[in-house]
Amino acid sequence: MFFIDGDGHAVCLDADTGQPEWRKNYNGVWKDVDRLKFRRVVSCDGDFLITSGQARSCVLQGISASGGRHLWSFEYTEPHHNFRNSAKNAFILDGLIWVNRQNPSGIPNDTSWVALEPSTGAIKKNIPYGPAIHRCRPAQATERFFFCGSFDVCNRQTGAFHRIRAARNSCGFGVLPANGLVYSFPQSCECDAFLRGCLAFTSSESNHQCDAQDAPNRQPLVKGPAFAWAAEARTAFDVKAAEKASVEAWPCYRHDDHRSGATQALVSADLRDLWKVQIDRADSNGRDLCCNTQAGNDPISAPVVATGMVFVAGAPDTLDPQGGLLIAYFVETGEPLAKHTLDAPPVFDGMAATAGRLFLSTRDGRLLCFSGQEN
Repeated sequence: MFFIDGDGHAVCLDADTGQPEWRKNYNGVWKDVDRLKFRRVVSCDGDFLITSGQARSCVLQGISASGGRHLWSFEYTEPHHNFRNSAKNAFILDGLIWVNRQNPSGIPNDTSWVALEPSTGAIKKNIPYGPAIHRCRPAQATERFFFCGSFDVCNRQTGAFHRIRAARNSCGFGVLPANGLVYSFPQSCECDAFLRGCLAFTSSESNHQCDAQDAPNRQPLVKGPAFAWAAEARTAFDVKAAEKASVEAWPCYRHDDHRSGATQALVSADLRDLWKVQIDRADSNGRDLCCNTQAGNDPISAPVVATGMVFVAGAPDTLDPQGGLLIAYFVETGEPLAKHTLDAPPVFDGMAATAGRLFLSTRDGRLLCFSGQEN
C-alpha cells in the first residue's frame, strides 16, 4: 500500500499487516516542494508514480515499489486553465503512462498527449491536438479516446481530434464516458450558447435511433390564460421605463448573465433589517417546501426582484419531490401577494424577470412564463 503522508513523505505499508515497509522524503529530488500541495499516487507495473503540480508546473516521478528508490522524473506544463487538476491527468493505458501537457512551442492552446515508458520515463508517443480550450476539470480516458478541453475528443489510436460544440463539460468534474455514451451535466458557463442539463451523446456509428412514438404526446408550447394579454402588451412595452426600473431590480440569479453578483443600485452604508418573513412553505397539498438539502433536493430558489416584488420558489422537502410552489412578496414590506402551484420542482437558479414577465424553468424540462395579469 502506497500513500503520501501529511509531511510529504512517500510511505509503503504491508497490505496484510499494516506494518511500514519504508518511508521516503524526496525533497532533495524535487526542486519545488510547493508542488507537493497537489499530488496523487498511481500504481504502474509493480512500481508506482507520484504526480504533483502547482500553478500549471507539474512533475511526474517514477518510484520503485521495493525500497522506494527514485527512478526518474518528468517535468511538464499543464494546459492553460487546467491547473486545479494538474495532479489528476495521468493515465496507465497499454503499458504506457499518458499525461496531457502544454507543448514547448509557447503557442497558446498548443497541447498534446504524451506517452512515457514506465521504467525510464522516456517519451514513446506524442499526439498533438487542438487548438483546445481547457477548463478547470480533469480529463477522462477510455480504451480509444481522451476527453479533455471544453468537450474535445482525441482518438488515442489515430490522433484524430474532434470538438463537440453543442455542449461543454461540467466545472470540477468533466464528462462521464459509460455505456457506450458520453454524459455531460449541468453547468452555468456563459461563454457560449450550449445545450443545458443532463445530456447523453453518441457517435454516428452507434446508430441509436429515437422512436417518435415513444416521445411524450404533448405540445411544446402550452398557452396560458394571460397569453393574449401578453401579446397585446408586448407592443406597448416601455423599454426606457423598464431600463430605469432594472437598476433597482435583481432580475435573475446573481443579478445578470455575467453572474456578477453586483448592482448599480444605491445602497446605504447604514444597513438594517427592513422586514423578515417566514416563507410560506406549504404547497397546495400541505407539504413543506425544501429549505435544506438533507433530502437531496435543491433549497428554496435564488430570489428574483422585479416590478416591486420578490419571487421565490421551492419543491416539497421529500426524497422524491413532486410539484412545487412559486410565491411573490411585496418588496417594501414582505407582504405575500400571490402563490402559484407548480407541476414540477423548480430549478434553483432557473428564474428570471424581464419585459414585465417572469420566466421559471422546472426540473421536468419545461420553461414557464408568467405575467402580472390576474386572469
